[in-house]
Parts: sequence; structure tokens; C-alpha cells
Amino acid sequence: MRIIGREQLLLSTALLTLTLSLYTLLATVGVEVRYVATGSMEPTVPPGSLVVVRRSTGMDYMVGDIVLANYESIPLLHRVIGIDYTGGKLVTKGDNRDTVEVLALDKVEGVMVAGLPYIALPLIDPWAAATLIIIATIAALGVVSRWARE
Repeated sequence: MRIIGREQLLLSTALLTLTLSLYTLLATVGVEVRYVATGSMEPTVPPGSLVVVRRSTGMDYMVGDIVLANYESIPLLHRVIGIDYTGGKLVTKGDNRDTVEVLALDKVEGVMVAGLPYIALPLIDPWAAATLIIIATIAALGVVSRWARE
């Protein structure tokens, strides 16, 4: 059996460094990545999606924007359906919900700029996580057996 060589170690270290650098860069420019745990924004943003949120302050929101807010200590991803300019509030609603939430601007963290559907599903669904672990284990066993034959 072959032990991981110097090239694989260098590649792993480079990938880890690149990931951490990208995360730091995004945080520096006011962007964060969050995962969606509920179906309130289906079908636009299904549960298990990763969303990229640009931090925002002030009244630079528009009707139709999808915003991330802190609503009663719970992260909330909803669409802006109205703006109260005089009161400084956003009227929001999930695409898959009937209820409306009115959010003070100081509770709004930012605007969603991109999303990757289902990529974070293992974070919220134990069966998806178990399936992912099984697939990764089978793939790792295939790689190990290939290295062993070399």
C-alpha cells in the first residue's frame, strides 16, 4: 500500500489555504455564505441551498430583493414586497408562505446575490449526510484500492 506522497500533501495544503483565503476575502469585502434550512423561499431557494449574501446598510433595498434578516433571533431569508421609507422598514414574505413580516432596517443583514441549490443539504438532513458519507467512503475505498495495485 502506498502512503500519501509529498505531492498529495502539498495539494491538500494548497486547497485548504485557498479555501481559507477565499472565505477571508469574502468576509473582508462584506459578503458571507449561509445555508438555508427551511422551505419558506421554495421554489426560488430550496432547503439545503447555499446563499451568498452581500452585507448592506441603509435604504438600498428594492422590491423583489431577497434579504437575510434577524427576525426574533432567527435568521430569515425572505423577499421584499414593500418598503416603508418614512418608518425605515421592509415588508417581506417568503415565496412559499402566506404570512408577511415587517422588518426594521437594523435587523436586515444583507441582500442575497447568488445561490447554489441543495449543496448544503447534508447540513440539515441526516439522511442526505449519511448518503454523502457512504458515497465518499466508497470513492475513498476505490482510490485506496487503486493505489494499492500500483
